[in-house]
Amino acid sequence: MRQLVTGKTLTLKDNKNPGRQLLSAVSKDPTITLGGGNGSADDPITHGGSLRIRSNAGGGFDHTFPLPASGWRLIGKPGQNRGYKFTSTTGVISTRALLKPGKLLKAGSRGALGDPLATNPAPVELVLRTGNRTYCMRFGGTPKFKAGKLFTAKGAPAPSSCPP
Repeated sequence: MRQLVTGKTLTLKDNKNPGRQLLSAVSKDPTITLGGGNGSADDPITHGGSLRIRSNAGGGFDHTFPLPASGWRLIGKPGQNRGYKFTSTTGVISTRALLKPGKLLKAGSRGALGDPLATNPAPVELVLRTGNRTYCMRFGGTPKFKAGKLFTAKGAPAPSSCPP
């Protein structure tokens, strides 16, 4: 199932030291749902997931960070449907995700994330996959951009579709 959600903020920070790059995305969309859980096709504890960020602007980029099942934890007790939390550090990248139904989607990564911010990447698409469930955001509009340093975007409406 694909879920198109609004985005509250997206931050991409570049650094002279590529191991200190940052990606942070937040959605406080009340339509966020979790799906079946308990081993269903949507359950990231069983099936894992991924975090993908992409842009076709400028030089473009498309990076996917795996979120293996071993890094996911249930928030609260089974059956409470309070959400999922992911934490993993692999090599030079630290990745986190948090999902709470009707409230919050947070995802981020820190470390050597890939391409530098040489040109304005707007619009930037972010896709969080948990099992068979996919959450999509698209940050465009009037972002703030400082070449080689920072890209921020706020208040993104839900996209019309998920990237292919």
